[in-house]
Amino acid sequence: KAQNRESLIFNILNYYTRPQLLTIFRFMGSFLLGIFANFNLSQWNERLKLAIQMMSEFKVSAVFMFLANYFNVVALDRLGISLTYTSKCGIPILTVLISLLVEGLEAMPSIITLLTLIQIATGIAMASWNSPTFELAGFLAAVISATAQASLNVFSKRALSKTKICGLQAQTTMAALAFCFAIVTTSLRVPKFGFKQWGGKSKEKKVVIKNESTALSSKNIPPLYLSLGAVAAYHVEYCLSFLFLSLVKPISYGTCDAVRRLGIIMTGRNFFGGEAFSRLNYTGIGIALIGALGFSISSCKP
Repeated sequence: KAQNRESLIFNILNYYTRPQLLTIFRFMGSFLLGIFANFNLSQWNERLKLAIQMMSEFKVSAVFMFLANYFNVVALDRLGISLTYTSKCGIPILTVLISLLVEGLEAMPSIITLLTLIQIATGIAMASWNSPTFELAGFLAAVISATAQASLNVFSKRALSKTKICGLQAQTTMAALAFCFAIVTTSLRVPKFGFKQWGGKSKEKKVVIKNESTALSSKNIPPLYLSLGAVAAYHVEYCLSFLFLSLVKPISYGTCDAVRRLGIIMTGRNFFGGEAFSRLNYTGIGIALIGALGFSISSCKP
């Protein structure tokens, strides 16, 4: 039985790419946490019923959530943190454009406020630039993720305003839908375009591993605590994000989210190593923070 279980896990890891597995695991885990991680555990069925009822209102947002998360993982897998967030620094500007298309001119901030968004995007690009190696597929994945994230900001705000539900319930509903989307799309056997497997890069797939136990104990497979931590962090992040989004406009949220990426860039450099921050990086951090301050001041109503 142990051998059969190891063989099954090994086959699953070879069937799916890392982005596919991580996307499925995060959405499934977030949905389960939203339903069962509650002091009122006996009311789990009520939370499930509410999530099902709200699915029709959040179906569009869930599509964008799936696209944003999946292609973000693809970009990180192929490019790393540096170039991924250099490519995604335009989320505040994309949020403005999508808000203009969906909400009209009344959703637009002042010209000065719009200029601060350009400053923030420029600063983030400078802060994350670290002589990255350009790769077309990864870059396109980052651009798709950024566009989907900006669309998620706008459409989830509309759904939150209409339904008046909390951020936790919104995340639970969208995670359930996005999980279904992930299962369907990965079952279609979409070409993997050389995306990395858990066992290594695509060029290494010719090596036949006869011992699944040895393969499963490889360092390429993350430990269980790390996988669970990733799911918990994702769940908490998005619950708080939708809670905050319900209180502000999508453009304000997108701007704050962009500044948050500065923290990701600096934390990622600390965790995963790499060259020390250059003067260009530090200058970019300063420009982005000053731009965020300018956005806050210019967007305040007298």
